[in-house]
Amino acid sequence: MKIKLKIQYVIICLALLVQALPLNAYAEEMTGEISISPMVGAYVFDHDQDIEKDVIGALGLGYNFTENWATEFMVNYGRFDYEYFDLASCSCEKEKIDGVVMHLDALYNFFPDKKLVPYLAAGVGGVLLNGDRMHDDYTAVNWGGGVKYFLNEDMALRADARHIFDLEDSNNNASLTVGMTFQFGGEEKVVPPPAPAPAPAPEPKVVPITEFKSAPIKEKVTIDLMVQFDLDKSNIKPEYHDNIKKLADFMKKYPETIADIEGHTCDIATPAYNLKLSWRRAESVKAYLMKNFGIEASRLETHGYGLTKPIADNSTRQGRIKNRRVYVTVSNGEGTAK
Repeated sequence: MKIKLKIQYVIICLALLVQALPLNAYAEEMTGEISISPMVGAYVFDHDQDIEKDVIGALGLGYNFTENWATEFMVNYGRFDYEYFDLASCSCEKEKIDGVVMHLDALYNFFPDKKLVPYLAAGVGGVLLNGDRMHDDYTAVNWGGGVKYFLNEDMALRADARHIFDLEDSNNNASLTVGMTFQFGGEEKVVPPPAPAPAPAPEPKVVPITEFKSAPIKEKVTIDLMVQFDLDKSNIKPEYHDNIKKLADFMKKYPETIADIEGHTCDIATPAYNLKLSWRRAESVKAYLMKNFGIEASRLETHGYGLTKPIADNSTRQGRIKNRRVYVTVSNGEGTAK
């Protein structure tokens, strides 16, 4: 009864946490990512070991080799009742023993870009048991799996179940834990900006940045430029500096041109927060053009649209990367063609 009440209390707390946090986020299992997983649960021993099941605390440290494959070192600790026969009193007695279960595992994540990420796990480790009357340690293998439910791209609820097999005495143990996973770092893939599409015949000509020198001065011209951003960031990444310079060179050559700078986001976080973030991204590009190339502020108009104008599916990681963008349209002031 005691162990059931403790686990139920943890589950209730996790459920309340889910209600309190926004759930319009998705997973970000990324290559090179480090994870920390504090968890609690129950550990059950084989009947022949004469050790009662009880609550354990667990801590996992993981590393993602790829989006799907990861490794994790997990440590479990608990205090257990060990039952033994006391010859002096001719009766069964109990003592508290310390138990440590450690294992190094390989994990395979299914659907790493979704909100719900099930996984399989297997590994090898050891079990250490220590008390006044009882001392034991043995090598064990484990296998099992679990599921992560992402609250945002770096934090998830987690449930994990394992079968632990004693290689020395063939004892069968089991663990069931629930908790949180926090993720740090990782290599987010850069999605190259799409090439500008040709404009319809009756509309103004759309000229890629790399071809602007061929455009006559008197011709109505529109140049499209896209700059993409990391999650919750508004700083411009170095890979976009050259294209922004080409844009600035064009605006210097044609001083009658104006730029409309649109900031956009994916659907992570609240609409109000994303609206401010999108405006900061647009202002970041404007400030870069002014500071580095001397483009006048009067020729740069900024707008923040938040998550209202996605160009890709926000339910996938690649789609969300594409939506974190600034889109710059430059025209000669006679009209804009996109």
